[in-house]
Amino acid sequence: MIAVLTDSTCDLPPAALRDLGAGMLPLEVRLNGQTLRDWEEVTPQQVFGQLERGAEVRTGPVEVSAFRQRYRELLERYDGVVSIHISSGLSQTVAHARQAVAALNEADRIRVIDSGVSSVLVASATLAAQRAAARGGTLQEVEQAAAQTLASQYGEFTVPSLEYLRRGGRISAVQHAVGNLLGLRPVVAFERGQLKAVRRVGTEQAAQDILLRLRERFGSEPVSVAVGLAGHSPERLRELREQMKASGLNIRAGRTQLIGSVIGAHTGPGMFAFVAEPFRGH
Repeated sequence: MIAVLTDSTCDLPPAALRDLGAGMLPLEVRLNGQTLRDWEEVTPQQVFGQLERGAEVRTGPVEVSAFRQRYRELLERYDGVVSIHISSGLSQTVAHARQAVAALNEADRIRVIDSGVSSVLVASATLAAQRAAARGGTLQEVEQAAAQTLASQYGEFTVPSLEYLRRGGRISAVQHAVGNLLGLRPVVAFERGQLKAVRRVGTEQAAQDILLRLRERFGSEPVSVAVGLAGHSPERLRELREQMKASGLNIRAGRTQLIGSVIGAHTGPGMFAFVAEPFRGH
């Protein structure tokens, strides 16, 4: 059997991952002089509350020692590990995972995947890998399932302001200035492992605009879709879900998820995302 491991920036709660059979290592959230484990010792709402009060929130990668320990534990029980993580363009987490693999001399049994993305997009790849593992897939088959999802999915998100991303160094000052031009809501996507403000839309049209791009991309092809939201607002999540259902996409499966502390620290409250991928019968 193959183990699937991810990190907390997939924004799937640890309990949900455990129920699925996947593992997770938390990134760090540095808040008010404390270093806390994402999803385990700090909640997204606590982070959003601090951000709204003007606090500075920093984040840190999973440490090499944490990877070494978890890999050792997993290799005692599994034939191999597929380890799927936040883009190396945003975090040192992938680099630390690879250092741990080298230190253990287990490159034949551990495959580290640099997703090139984060959050809902990492979650989709992790879920695909776990489904392949649950079917008894080999190390190569589980790795391929994650890679196939990463290659075929597409998603965009929008934030009320790019200020939090600029503060955390996730976008340049030029991108910040362009994205916030005229006070329109920026739409952000991943390009070659980095975040980029790709266009500006009116605040009320942001969801419809992103869904239109997904419909243009996937047409009538059956898709799985996901909605992510930064902030605990059941009403807003329900509204986004209804907009997704009315988008014209040929939706065969879907999920909703809340954005965690690390990603939320860089996007701020009010961020939401839509992600779609070809439906593969799961």
